[in-house]
Amino acid sequence: MIGAIAGSAIPLAVALQHAWQYGVLVLAALWLPAARRGVVSALLGLEALGVVAGLVGWSVG
Repeated sequence: MIGAIAGSAIPLAVALQHAWQYGVLVLAALWLPAARRGVVSALLGLEALGVVAGLVGWSVG
C-alpha cells in the first residue's frame, strides 16, 4: 500500500508547474497528520480554498 502511494505521489509532485501548487501540497501534508482525518476532508478543504481564491481573482489555472 505504501509503495503504491509513493509510486503515484512522487511523479505527481515532480509534475507541479505553478508555485501555488507547492503551497497546496504543504497544506495537505500538514493537515493530514495534524487533523487525523481522512483524505476526503483535506480534498474538500483545499477545494474550498481554491473556490475562494478564484472568487477573489487569483489565477488558479
